[in-house]
Amino acid sequence: MKEIPKKWLEVTQQIELIGDELRKVIKDERGRTVEQYRTWLDILTGCYMYLEPLFSKYSALKRNNEDAKYVEIKNTWGDGKFVSAVADREASDSVSKYRYVRDWLEGWVKAAESGIYTCRRHLSEGSKESNITKIGE
Repeated sequence: MKEIPKKWLEVTQQIELIGDELRKVIKDERGRTVEQYRTWLDILTGCYMYLEPLFSKYSALKRNNEDAKYVEIKNTWGDGKFVSAVADREASDSVSKYRYVRDWLEGWVKAAESGIYTCRRHLSEGSKESNITKIGE
């Protein structure tokens, strides 16, 4: 499965758009409204909640299939001494599609998580300072 499902791409596109906006906040040095940060926080939380279970699933699939392949290799090893390094490499190669998806999901889960922390920080600082623009200003 090297092709990422369309629904996953739609979710990651939301994360990417918010990331672009957060970089603009730094570039143009002006805050956003409390409502904007709250909206971004809600969107990022929803994205995280969607992607994290998928990430966990593919992490388990990769690990379980790799272990199963290793055991299969060990059990079918012919004559001679079993070479664990060879079995490790072959087992690892057999789960490359799961590793690709797992790593792809992990990157987006981390991006959503980072955005969540950033929005929370801005909301927290905004309640203490005036760096978040209030409606009507």
